[in-house]
Amino acid sequence: MGEIANTIKRLSIDAYDMQKPVQFLEARVLQVSPLSIRVKGDKKLDLSGNVLRVAEHLRTHTQTAKIDGESKEIEFQSKINAGDRVMIASVQGGQSVFVLDKF
Repeated sequence: MGEIANTIKRLSIDAYDMQKPVQFLEARVLQVSPLSIRVKGDKKLDLSGNVLRVAEHLRTHTQTAKIDGESKEIEFQSKINAGDRVMIASVQGGQSVFVLDKF
């Protein structure tokens, strides 16, 4: 394919992708600290740092619950581990990637 044809093809793909503001993708956790994940099927796309936002239920956190009329602090120790498969949502432009859940 010629250079002009490749450019037109790329522009068409970019225009189509702009219609999808969020993409849901599978990924695998490479390491936990600092968090690094690899998008499934893409050996070159590793994500880490400030771009990643992890759902609260995948992190150790505390919440207040009322038990027998008394408020109690409960620590949830849910976490992700290296090797876990996770579902991510990538916002158009790739500036934010949300780790939604593991499976």
